[in-house]
Amino acid sequence: MKNNKLRNILLLMALALAASAPLFCSGLFLPDPGHDLQFHLQRIAGLAQALAAGRFPVQIDPWWISDTGYAASAFYPDLFLLPSALLVNGGLSLELSYKLLLAAINIVSCLLAFRSFRRISQKESLAWLGTILFVLAPYRLTDLYLRNALGENLAMMFLPLAAESLYTIYHADGSDAGAWRRMGLAYAGICLSHPLSLFMAGLFTLIYVLMQGSKTGQKPVWTALLKGTGLAVLLSLWFLVPLIRFSSSNRLLMDTMYRDVYQEAVYEWQLLEFFSPVCGPSMHLTEGTAGEMPFYLGWSLLIGLNVLIILLARKKAAGRTVWQIVLLSLLSMWMCTRLFPYDQLQKNPVTDYFVTKVQYPWRFEMEATLFLGLAAMAAASFLRGRTGKVFRTAVIFLAVLQAGLNLSSLIANATVIHVESASDLDSTNYMGGEFLPADYQNGFLSGDLQPDSSGLEISSWQKDDQTITISAANRTGETQTLVLPLTYYAQYHASADSGLSFSVTDSGDGRVAVTVPAEYSGTVQVSCPVPLSDDLCIAVSLGTLVLLVLIRPRPESLKTR
Repeated sequence: MKNNKLRNILLLMALALAASAPLFCSGLFLPDPGHDLQFHLQRIAGLAQALAAGRFPVQIDPWWISDTGYAASAFYPDLFLLPSALLVNGGLSLELSYKLLLAAINIVSCLLAFRSFRRISQKESLAWLGTILFVLAPYRLTDLYLRNALGENLAMMFLPLAAESLYTIYHADGSDAGAWRRMGLAYAGICLSHPLSLFMAGLFTLIYVLMQGSKTGQKPVWTALLKGTGLAVLLSLWFLVPLIRFSSSNRLLMDTMYRDVYQEAVYEWQLLEFFSPVCGPSMHLTEGTAGEMPFYLGWSLLIGLNVLIILLARKKAAGRTVWQIVLLSLLSMWMCTRLFPYDQLQKNPVTDYFVTKVQYPWRFEMEATLFLGLAAMAAASFLRGRTGKVFRTAVIFLAVLQAGLNLSSLIANATVIHVESASDLDSTNYMGGEFLPADYQNGFLSGDLQPDSSGLEISSWQKDDQTITISAANRTGETQTLVLPLTYYAQYHASADSGLSFSVTDSGDGRVAVTVPAEYSGTVQVSCPVPLSDDLCIAVSLGTLVLLVLIRPRPESLKTR
């Protein structure tokens, strides 16, 4: 048993090593400037500076946008970036810290996928098949190395665990006391990686629950679902409450942007390509596909689905779960393409709100990759003897081949950059700027970022982290407006040493504006205080985690054959 466990660990490490091949090259690959590499490097650099100043969690990062601040961390959780930020503060380069994070994603993806697929299939041979297909999936590697979509890939790590926990809740008849705990951990992990991925995973979770019909009403099932959901909420509370507060109290650019989601979809044949060069941006349908990034799912995955459908048609495979896997695979693929009625859904304001949040329909390739891997496992479970071995060997060979082509193309086509520290980054690179004020104008970035007021005498001012302290005098008989070099968010508060509070508003171009009363002379301090509710939420999440560790379910035997 010990030798078997050691063998599995070594093989999983070898698989993670293979998936990490680009990380052994010098520098970082920048296949296209429009992707997310610099954004996530800035997140790590900003978090490192915040930790050095003794702040975590971070909500408004003062380093971004020429030290005027950006609330990326209020909308994009930083939890899984902590190790990288700590390594940066410990003296490692930003580049190496980022590479180690990507390697960790590959390792954890292998471990979670293998354990989850083994629980689902109860067979190690099928677990290996699912793990190899998932870890080497073209979309996962493209997401990790071409798009550098760090949040999505972190979230994708937890998809197999989410699938396994739901499957176990519905099929173990309440005998697995740990299933709801794994569900809570999986969905909390997705939430604290990439909230948008939680929305997408939640959509398919709802579809899966509806597929189960009356079984959801059974007490062991619905109690486990409620406990798992509650656990996920409690573990994520420290992030969710500030997220809701920032979203509800600020009018942001993402609230005013209109995105034609249909145009962001892909042609159905793009999912079926055998290979496409790993380079380029995503493009609108009207722009064609020449030079566009790859969207192929990989025939190692597609063959499994086709074989499973053939087996079902010939009545050599059966079962409600098998049909559900097929339907979920086809649905997730359909939702990636122009054939899905996104244009019609956007005509209704309610459905448009949710559709617009997805931004890029091809993101559903995350779910498609998971379901297609499960389809291949299901097909293999019905193929016996030599036929089954040939099928598994062929599919694994294709997975390795396509992963090799994918990574080789990435290395051949990408520009190599070196990033030692935050000084090598452009802090004004805020990508789409979704989390900026809706009226934001970046013209003031070209100035010297001084406080601005024609009616005030400013004798001194200083900026310390996210706090600005100004000595000012209003010698007029009217209130005066003091415009500060801070990106406006409603969470800013201004006060005097005496405790007097000043009104804080948007200047009209996205900066903080403070109203100073007539004849006032003294100090004006502007900061973003952390409310007590945030501290309480942190305590609740930490307390939940501690209880989760201390109160363990009775160990269960895991059968493998």
